[in-house]
Amino acid sequence: MLILQRACDVCRRKKIKCDGPMNSQSTSKCAHCHEYGKECTYVEAAKRRGPPKGYVEALEQRCGRLERLFQQLHPGVDLTEHIGPALDRDDFEQSTYLESLKSLHIPAYPQMKPLTAALSKSSSNTHAQPSPSSSISSPAAGPPSVASTVLGPAPWQTYERDPSRPPDDEEGNCGMDAAEHAQVAEAMNRLDIHDGSWRFHGKSSLAHLLRLFNTLKYKQDAGPTAFLERVAHIKRQEYWQVPEWEVVVANEGVRPVDYSIWPAPGFDRRLIDTYFDKVNTYLPLLNKIIFMRQYDAGSYKTSHGFAKVCLMVFANGARFVDDDERVFWPRDWAMSEEGKERLKSDADGTIRYSGGWIYMRAIMRMGRSIAQGPNLYDFQTQVLFCAFLQGAAVPHLMWVLSGLGLRSAQEIGIHVRSTLLLANPIERALYNRAFWCLYHIDRVNCAAIGRSVALQDTDFDADYPIPVDDEYWSTGDPEADFVQPERAGIPKVAAFVHMLKLDHVLGAALRTIYAINKLPEHHADTVSQRAVVVELDSALNAWADSVPDGLRWDPTRADQTLFEQSAMLYSQYYFCQILIHRPFIPTPAKLETIGLPSLAICSNAARSIANILDALLRRGRRFGALPGQAVNIHFLLPAWTAAVILLVSIYSAKQQKADRERAMLDVRRCIAATKEMEMTWRQAGKLTDVLTELASE
Repeated sequence: MLILQRACDVCRRKKIKCDGPMNSQSTSKCAHCHEYGKECTYVEAAKRRGPPKGYVEALEQRCGRLERLFQQLHPGVDLTEHIGPALDRDDFEQSTYLESLKSLHIPAYPQMKPLTAALSKSSSNTHAQPSPSSSISSPAAGPPSVASTVLGPAPWQTYERDPSRPPDDEEGNCGMDAAEHAQVAEAMNRLDIHDGSWRFHGKSSLAHLLRLFNTLKYKQDAGPTAFLERVAHIKRQEYWQVPEWEVVVANEGVRPVDYSIWPAPGFDRRLIDTYFDKVNTYLPLLNKIIFMRQYDAGSYKTSHGFAKVCLMVFANGARFVDDDERVFWPRDWAMSEEGKERLKSDADGTIRYSGGWIYMRAIMRMGRSIAQGPNLYDFQTQVLFCAFLQGAAVPHLMWVLSGLGLRSAQEIGIHVRSTLLLANPIERALYNRAFWCLYHIDRVNCAAIGRSVALQDTDFDADYPIPVDDEYWSTGDPEADFVQPERAGIPKVAAFVHMLKLDHVLGAALRTIYAINKLPEHHADTVSQRAVVVELDSALNAWADSVPDGLRWDPTRADQTLFEQSAMLYSQYYFCQILIHRPFIPTPAKLETIGLPSLAICSNAARSIANILDALLRRGRRFGALPGQAVNIHFLLPAWTAAVILLVSIYSAKQQKADRERAMLDVRRCIAATKEMEMTWRQAGKLTDVLTELASE
């Protein structure tokens, strides 16, 4: 039988893998058509594809450079009046665009709208009084386009792809890159003994250099990994085999699961449900349907990694359960007799903060091989570790663990889109979620403690999490998988995706405004700093414009989940505003400004955060939220920052008595929120003490 080298017409239209008739139970149909009763034909001509994505992006970048160059030469000219409005690849409609051109009296291409009058006006304005934008771009101020190096022409759109594109895009390089990475990794694995982990090797690695040599020497005759295969045959074992002492040391301390602390049937479900309700909604790591399927099948009894994930789910859920002694730390587990007495008496009432720590201890006692390559369960466990440590007395480990997690992501290549093409869709989506959770945790913690991010935005090209609710990942119908029905409304993960876009702006601010050793294009002079701030502000404005109506802040919104998600989004948005402008608040030691009302911007953002926190508290009391659960821990950093900024505004500006009282009222709102949080997270109690002292008259 002839083996066909292309997909059938049905599979081509649906952009799914086609095995052809040889792999089917039928001799005339592929597996997909046979299963769904479709007619399996190979008669349709291949559609002519559009230009490669890279070509389109290069054109966009070229146009962007030309526009910036023109604006530097003639800052007074409104380009929209002469070339039309800016294009949005996601929302572009040609008919609407042509109507816009007609309304601006722009003739059809290649005719041009006369520019003479606009140039004359621009020239006269420039000579009369230089505009801020022209001074930013002037040669005397430094590089031609200072701001363009901060975020690029489109702040976060480099990570947004066409969701309908096939994963094996033949015109792009992803499929080829995936194959290259797989071939190199598999060949390198064959060289090692006792280490079968899949490891990613980037294009600067020696492995890829050897691949280049192999291609040049063997062409297509001996296969893509011929050279490494030859080495595998002649290698000397004494240099390649991992010695026993390294194997023993690497696995030292690895122990089986302690099932004696495993929650009883029924209680385990309560902890799981609480985790998904209180934690996973805002840090969407796990798919509940898939998790429960594995849990009900008893996978934790056979999989060391999944058992750890379960224990951390229990730990995070236990933080919100304060009416069952089984989640608390045993009163006789202490490092000293004094500690035992303190636990038994619980005079200060702090035993409630121990919820979940018995499960954390069980994981620590299980250990982990330092030689073992990371897997999906490892990433999920690291994210859950970080989520749990938000309530610890010393939460700074979150920064270390999230950074370690992102390094581990690079170890197996899940930061590269082409690598994830090798996984099945569900595994790909779970890896992707874990990666972005680590990214978010790292960004927020770096902003909180003033440290460098673990992974720059230029070091990865992973797609954002798929905005589809858990129940639509695997429906039994390949056509409906990973498709959010319109009737389902806004996906629960949509808010997290918009949070990640804010994280991108936050990371740009840390890399530029807060850089310890600024790059030449990010000079510390006033003009350059203003340019950076202006672009970051523009990115925030673009973000705000992109938020769908269902996630915009509305204190009267009925849906509780959307209400809390939008509150979290906008408190983070205002926090980013403060982060960008905070260094430029005038102080007695630094009266020079960058020409922007940074103090006013920070004060307004802080008041907005206080209003959001107040709305959360009021809503929680109205609907009977349990003590300590009306305000989530994710609001701690915005609340703390807003309170301090409001106090700074009181002492930095001459305020009327009414303005001062209003500011103090907002400070008290922030303190009320931290007091609410401290009932569940002890770290909030520390910040409450500091804020109370700062606010004292």
